[in-house]
Amino acid sequence: MDAGTRIGVGGYSEMNKEHLLHKEQFTINDTRSLDEFIYDLCKNGYLPSFCTAGYREGRTGANFMPLAKQATVKNFCIANGILTFKEYLMDYASPKVKEIGNNDIIPKYLLWIEQRMPELAKQIHEKLLLTSGKERDMHF
Repeated sequence: MDAGTRIGVGGYSEMNKEHLLHKEQFTINDTRSLDEFIYDLCKNGYLPSFCTAGYREGRTGANFMPLAKQATVKNFCIANGILTFKEYLMDYASPKVKEIGNNDIIPKYLLWIEQRMPELAKQIHEKLLLTSGKERDMHF
């Protein structure tokens, strides 16, 4: 899925305007803003993630496959998704996305981790506190 995409010449310099169909190379069907897209994901119970920690932590290629095959990579993904989503909520989200994210989505996924991996949940809570204090780019 892609959100906030502009495919026309000069499209990103004119983000606050509607799509300029006469300048676009082709037509995309989903013209929602990133915030609208994130809100719709949240309404459907999903955790939006902006995580790139896998690359930075070397969880790629052959190093990634054992985690994927054992389905343990989701532990990193959910934890990092919570942290990156919290940063989005603090720095960019509209009030309605902040509300659903802070009140519904983050608590839902934190509970999932608390029930399965209490020690990881503790670490997430600690990193969320640092994020609230303006630290950024927390990841596992």
